[in-house]
Amino acid sequence: MATPLFNIGGLISGLDTASMIEALMAIERQPIVRYEQRKTELGKVDEAWGKVNTKLSALRSAVDKLRKDGAFDGFVSATSSDDTRAAVTVTGTPAPGGLTFSVVSLAKAHQLAFGEQAAADASLWSGADETLVLSKDGVDHEFVIDNSTTLSSLAAAINKSGAGLSAQVVQTAPGTYRLVIAADETGTAHAVTVTSAPTKLGAATELQAATDAVLDLGGGVTVTRASNTVTDLIQGVSVQLKQTGTVTVTTARDKDAAVKAVKEMVDAVNGVLTTLKDLTSYNAETKVAGLLQGDATARKLAMDLRTQISAMVGVTGQHTSGGAVGISLTRDGLVTLDETKLRAALDSDFAAVARLLSGRSGSASDAAVSSVSSTTRTAAGSYAVEVTAPATAAAVTGSLFAAGAARDLSISVDGTDVLVSLDAGDDAATVAAKINAALGANGITTLSADVSGGALRLQESRYGSAVGFTVAGSGDWGLDGTHSGTDVEGTIGGEPARGRGQTLEGTKGAVAGLSVTVTATSAGSYGTVTVAGGITSALDTVLRWAEGDKTASDPYQAAGAIQRARDTLKTEIRRFDDQIAAFEVRLESREITLRKRFSAMESALNGLQSQTSMFAMLLSSGE
Repeated sequence: MATPLFNIGGLISGLDTASMIEALMAIERQPIVRYEQRKTELGKVDEAWGKVNTKLSALRSAVDKLRKDGAFDGFVSATSSDDTRAAVTVTGTPAPGGLTFSVVSLAKAHQLAFGEQAAADASLWSGADETLVLSKDGVDHEFVIDNSTTLSSLAAAINKSGAGLSAQVVQTAPGTYRLVIAADETGTAHAVTVTSAPTKLGAATELQAATDAVLDLGGGVTVTRASNTVTDLIQGVSVQLKQTGTVTVTTARDKDAAVKAVKEMVDAVNGVLTTLKDLTSYNAETKVAGLLQGDATARKLAMDLRTQISAMVGVTGQHTSGGAVGISLTRDGLVTLDETKLRAALDSDFAAVARLLSGRSGSASDAAVSSVSSTTRTAAGSYAVEVTAPATAAAVTGSLFAAGAARDLSISVDGTDVLVSLDAGDDAATVAAKINAALGANGITTLSADVSGGALRLQESRYGSAVGFTVAGSGDWGLDGTHSGTDVEGTIGGEPARGRGQTLEGTKGAVAGLSVTVTATSAGSYGTVTVAGGITSALDTVLRWAEGDKTASDPYQAAGAIQRARDTLKTEIRRFDDQIAAFEVRLESREITLRKRFSAMESALNGLQSQTSMFAMLLSSGE
């Protein structure tokens, strides 16, 4: 309320005009009170949607954990038969299996000790500057010994040098100290060589030789590694070697982890449903309705979650619904998980459970179409594959071969230049063999040479316009030039698809993000590809509707149903703010008017009182 412009105390009338104006203004303010109450109610509804969003965030995390590609491949455990010899940690997605090996020797770091000194602060200067040169990993590291250098300062200089060496002064006996140097890394490749040592430091003695870890896999197969942490022995498993002996490392499906992830998803769904139930219910005893009672968005969200988690999905295998793996709805509208049934399903067909619960899976009806993959942008369904031009691999066939003079043939592949020296009189088969030998020596395995129809031919095994090779120096054999393949061309579901090598990828509409590999060698129709969405894929669709799809170009879809509802609430709140502000201006003017009127009344009464007093005086004086 505005500060009063007129201070009226009812001095003449005897009325409490201030209280009267305050009471009148309180009546005038009733619309603002109602607006404020409505604002508070709308704010509480917005807070309710905030609670729903919090639960949806937890559900998003649980769904994404199962929906991502290869999620179930990550549910694998690794165990060691003897942790005291070799401990194991899962670092990737190893395939189930086992490997037995013997730890023949452990990797050790090179250690050296120099001559005895009388004290840690003993000077190493011999009357002239000298240099300690330590060679490691092919690099020489020099440390100058001058008249200020002591055993301790030399050790500190080595530690600060970044040479990959650790130095310390060790007291081996009372009054006897030695400088001990060790390589930071294990393995023979990191051995330390003393190229030059100062006179007073003395000669170096090897305390421990640099050795590699050696593993015997049996059958004459051994593995050598510079470190005791072996990350490339078993794919997706890190092995920490501790001592010699025989160890068996076993990798297996981790059903406990899979069950835990599914339970987290079910609990997260129930978290959303319980929150929605509380916010949309009506308490008949207290006659209080939930903040979202009757809200269409809340009702649709709850219905869609229940429908999608329990519906049949189009995946292949013996498990095609949540009920088949123990996921079902209860009578009160929540979701329950029968862990025993889920474990039995995982035991019977782990891959089928993965397809049911994962994001999306795909299959093709024609053998020439494979490697079907999709993204969240791809709609479930069946789509025809049409090839208008098959992919080709880079190739060149020369002229009819005729032996000739010696020459150097240059072939460039993936940035690698290969020089093939050919002798005079070499026949076609010899030339092809020399080309293949030179390519192999340079690590090139995708390009090969042979003889076709009496001519030399070079053929790539990789397809597409991004793959090619260049030949120079072939002369009359007709191989010179740059040769590239072509990308497959065609449509998926009637939509033009982008070709990359043998891969066709949908770019828009229902097939956006759908990729297939086409090995066909001629144009034509190649059946259909079917994309089936699992349970988490269906839940993802619901979540994107509620939370918004950040990949959508349409602002309406990008915002999401909940954000749109909250935006509407905020618009309403701003409208009430505007109405309140306008009403406050009117009330201020109204209060000014009232105070003026009461002031005028007091003035009039004051005038009447003055006249009354004057008449009274006249009457009393007899005039």
